[in-house]
Amino acid sequence: MTARRKRRKQRKRSPVIYQLKKKSRQVAYGISLGFAMFLILIFLSLGFILYQTKNHLIRKYAQENQLLKEEILRLNSENNRYQTRIQYELASYIRIARIAREKLGLSAPVKPPAKFYVDGKEFEKYARKDARTSLSDVPQRP
Repeated sequence: MTARRKRRKQRKRSPVIYQLKKKSRQVAYGISLGFAMFLILIFLSLGFILYQTKNHLIRKYAQENQLLKEEILRLNSENNRYQTRIQYELASYIRIARIAREKLGLSAPVKPPAKFYVDGKEFEKYARKDARTSLSDVPQRP
């Protein structure tokens, strides 16, 4: 046997060195296992935080969306009020009479307008007659 082999056998057979190596391997394995568990915990925490952030943003945008819908309803209601007011003011008798007098030179009649009373049956008869003549006046396509 060479000197080298003897030293290897002595090292292999030495229980103190063997136990020391075994314990150091166990400690290194424990540390690496602990570090791996720590990394897993970090990744799980980050995933949970990202998931909750997404839910938080969804809730926040839903609230903003609801506020915007309420504002749209309020503005539509206000717009309808203004449109009604404008239509009322444009079609009012006073305004029409003023424009007729100033721009067109018309004056109000001295006599009030005459009212004609028509029997319902006669009205229907004339309505049917008008419907027939209005349809016959329209040119037909070839």
